[in-house]
Amino acid sequence: MDEMPLATSAGDATAAEVDRSGDIARLPSGILGAVVLIVLVNLVLGKLRWDNPPRSRLSASWQWANCAAEGPEAGAEVLCFGDSLIKLGIVPRVLEERLGRSSYNLAVLGGPAPASHELLRRVLDRGYRPRAMVVHFSPLLLGMDPKAGLEWWASGLRIGDRLALLGRSRDPSMVGSLIVHGLFGSIAARDAIRSALGLRSGSSEYVDRLGPEGIEELVVGWTRNQGAQLAPREFVPVAGSLPKPYLGRGWRWAPNPVHAYFVDRFLAMAQEREIPVYWVIPPADAAWLDRNEDVGTVGAYREYVRGLLGRYEVLTVLDAQKAGWGRRWFRDPIHLNRDGAVRLSGLVATAIVDGQGAPASVDRWIAMDKLDQTRPADDRLADGPITMEGPR
Repeated sequence: MDEMPLATSAGDATAAEVDRSGDIARLPSGILGAVVLIVLVNLVLGKLRWDNPPRSRLSASWQWANCAAEGPEAGAEVLCFGDSLIKLGIVPRVLEERLGRSSYNLAVLGGPAPASHELLRRVLDRGYRPRAMVVHFSPLLLGMDPKAGLEWWASGLRIGDRLALLGRSRDPSMVGSLIVHGLFGSIAARDAIRSALGLRSGSSEYVDRLGPEGIEELVVGWTRNQGAQLAPREFVPVAGSLPKPYLGRGWRWAPNPVHAYFVDRFLAMAQEREIPVYWVIPPADAAWLDRNEDVGTVGAYREYVRGLLGRYEVLTVLDAQKAGWGRRWFRDPIHLNRDGAVRLSGLVATAIVDGQGAPASVDRWIAMDKLDQTRPADDRLADGPITMEGPR
């Protein structure tokens, strides 16, 4: 690419030849002092550990997964990544019993693709290499504004990913957030610093109605269930669980470029290391499926996933979306209850076993209803509180 000319006239050329090394020296000393102070303070803050208690189930889930990705749990032979559909839908203990391999669930409630990428990177940086990975990236989160939850995952981005995202995002506020997060320790620790100083939190993060005791209950369940969250059996009809609504003529679902980039990076890291990836498309309530088929979301999403299947040889799709499960298996229209989670986990384990050693010519898009084996829930599994806002 030709360089952009720095001068367009003789006068401009003369000015461009002036030594610019004195520009910084001409700045007011107060501004220079402030810049130096900010840099020094943030260097110190970056070295300190702040007690930043989670304000919601989402931030608690991210903190939990982040710690697990850097702990011994990350050494499990089968790791699960993704969002709440995996956290509530895949039970590591069931995988272990069927596969004979240690398993752990690193999925995050409301976790977008960048979160899964960051968690996998941390696992690999620790020197671990799972034998298989189970993942799901939902159409709802793939289509959302990537600034949602950015404060949780952007701070750990490497410079290469940060620069790549700057080129893909056309949102000035997104660009600014990517530049700021991770560069200054006081940004990531701002709530903890405010708390330590006795000030009110300035975070815009939603504080849900579970409260500290409810969040503690979640953590107990995650500990007992190896990162998974088992939902109660009672069905809760939650309208807010539906994905992006129809926006008018010509609208078509598509993943946000930022999320699509991280999906590709996640799969590329797996392919480089020859780690099998099983992309689970979980079952959903019939009414949810009907609505989203009518507006084209289901078809567009499946087309997107099939395109990835053709590019990544390590990828296998486990499709249970149209398995026709009744509401007795669901907590809400898209999240499974404890019985549904055990049932789906058994199917995933069966598909993994059946696929081992299969020739490359075998179709890697597997219809899970053909493998269905209904299983009762294990009474040793711990229920968690309601997974989404709605009537109790």
